[in-house]
Amino acid sequence: MALDYVQGALADIRAPVGGPVRISANGAVSTFWLMPRLRAFALGPTACAVEMVMSDDPQTLLEPEVDLAIVYAEVPPPGWSGERLMGEELAPVAAPDAAPGLPLLDYERHAPDWINWDVWATRHPEDPLLSRPRTVCRTYAQSIGRAISGDGIALASCMLLEVELASGALAPLTAPALNTGKGYLLITRNGAEPRPDVAVLRAALGGGPNPQTVANDM
Repeated sequence: MALDYVQGALADIRAPVGGPVRISANGAVSTFWLMPRLRAFALGPTACAVEMVMSDDPQTLLEPEVDLAIVYAEVPPPGWSGERLMGEELAPVAAPDAAPGLPLLDYERHAPDWINWDVWATRHPEDPLLSRPRTVCRTYAQSIGRAISGDGIALASCMLLEVELASGALAPLTAPALNTGKGYLLITRNGAEPRPDVAVLRAALGGGPNPQTVANDM
């Protein structure tokens, strides 16, 4: 038992200052965009210890323990700053070989600014797809997975799902795309103590000083 205590104390001494970098993102961003990039980062020469927080609760993404967050917004939340990783353009999509007459794959909105088929209907009231029945999925990611499987028509965030669209797993339908004006921001807390590992991961994900840097000092 004494040796175990000594070993634990030595591990604490040897651990990098500040511990792992903690990054947060919602379920869709984590599944389709962040996880593949974290894997590539972990296998690369600048890798460091990383912990990922995946939640559709906007407040969980901004907990004090979080070093980096990817949020869906026009500007960073108060007290945070960062840069835009990608804009958002939504389009109905389905598997290329999907059967005709498929339902719309919908999902619950976990934040007021999320866009589902109800919000789409207010922007495109004449879209003929809106006459179809709806199947409610438990998450946005599940709606995309079921669309890939040929179970229905989903709303795709085109930049977020660029791999699935480029590979042909999903194909856009004829309805016009919707530019929401929002996007996905990579942010850090204002006044946070600089940590080299945080800066390295931020740069690996496409962040860093650039003309799109935005801040919210409120």
